[in-house]
Amino acid sequence: MNREALRNAACQRIGWRSDVDADTIAEQNNRIDDAMKILASDVPGALLPDTENVVLLKDHTSTSMARTIDATGDLWVLNFGGVAVPPMEALVVDGTWDGGIYHLEITDPRGVIHRRVVREVWWSAITNLFLVSIDRPWGNALDTGMTFRMYQPEFFFRDDVMEVLAGGVWDRAHTTLRTLPANFMEYYSEGDIKGRSLGPPAYLQRGRHVQVEAPTKAPVATAADQTTWVGPHPWVTCRFVYTYVKGKRDAEFLSPGGSYDPMLESSPSPISNSVTVDSLGETIVLSGLPNIDFMQNFGITGTLRKGRSGIRKRIYVYIDAIGAGAGFGTDSIEAQGVPIYIGEVDGETTTFSWDGSVIPEYDRRMPESHGYFAHTMGPHQDQRYEVDFRVRRRPRALSTNQDAPRILPSAEEALIVLVEAAFLEMTKRNEEAALKRKVYLTIELPKVQSGIGNSEHMIPGVPWGQPSLRARRSPWWNGRAGPFTV
Repeated sequence: MNREALRNAACQRIGWRSDVDADTIAEQNNRIDDAMKILASDVPGALLPDTENVVLLKDHTSTSMARTIDATGDLWVLNFGGVAVPPMEALVVDGTWDGGIYHLEITDPRGVIHRRVVREVWWSAITNLFLVSIDRPWGNALDTGMTFRMYQPEFFFRDDVMEVLAGGVWDRAHTTLRTLPANFMEYYSEGDIKGRSLGPPAYLQRGRHVQVEAPTKAPVATAADQTTWVGPHPWVTCRFVYTYVKGKRDAEFLSPGGSYDPMLESSPSPISNSVTVDSLGETIVLSGLPNIDFMQNFGITGTLRKGRSGIRKRIYVYIDAIGAGAGFGTDSIEAQGVPIYIGEVDGETTTFSWDGSVIPEYDRRMPESHGYFAHTMGPHQDQRYEVDFRVRRRPRALSTNQDAPRILPSAEEALIVLVEAAFLEMTKRNEEAALKRKVYLTIELPKVQSGIGNSEHMIPGVPWGQPSLRARRSPWWNGRAGPFTV
């Protein structure tokens, strides 16, 4: 049942015409999204599960990379030395180490350990050195030959993951992961911030919440007479929006269109004005994008850190209408009017151009970002691992009439009753609305819960595997090779 069918069913039951004015339909659509959120909160099991893929990166040290760190004249930049000669390891500069994914533990010449977060890693063609920008300035420009450990202390699911059902490491045994309560490892002195206990991941726990600040400046879109619209995308009437993003997810999980998905993403900026291309002599220019690097003190000319804040701008386009002419297949695509990904620019770039040569990625709609929970693995990963999780995602807003809520068929009636109650409230029929909500709470909701619940109240035993000696010394070890007792 898609949004249109859901709206029509609710309207028919309460005797309200569904073909009302546009403002009323827009409010109805918002009420449908609210009803989905209520259902997801009351019974998360009504949501259809999905798959989430995560990559854990291994630690790098002065020994494994056969290099040390030097300070530079720019206190926000550290020097990791020149090109790697096998068997030395080189630093990765494709963005998958950027944006706070890796942390640094550095021992200065006086033996004092300092911690920093990696903003961006790059190869400088000017200095022929690997350079790393960091979150906080180094204490001086003179320290050299410093040893280090570069590690990934936590990982992030996509922003819409609200529940982890199961997980497994993609190894020969497909090791099953266990989810522990928040702060469990710290409470039992199992937190391993120094990476002394390394091995295949066995359990995870949720940690801190991270949110990227959203841009507040609206971009300006114009049809500029400067270059030719080359296609193959047809002429359009469209609007734009952008987000700030940090880091990139592993290259193993590129989007179907071949682009990197960001690790962290902000809520969107204000939407631009509408612009129309109806001539071969036009291209779309998006201007007024803020220089976030300058705003972060990474835009000072003459410094090594210029343009290296680790933040990029991700551009989305609303295609509202398809133009006619120029033979670009005007009837071959959809005009959904929803934001879909079209490209990225660096933090200091303030314009973006589109001449039709880039096709927006159909299956990369702009997410509704409310921030991200960091998760910690234990033991700390001893190498690179791909981990597959079965998760439930927060309900996505239904942006078109054809969008359907991702719920079990058995939960559709409960959702319709909730929508009926919301529509009755819109028409000020509050007593009828209260009765509908009572029907939802006393009849429909228990039906959904009983249909997905465990009527036997039994938890089957699951082998944990052979524990480590360190685990046996833990106060929560039950003395057997089976599951831990929590």
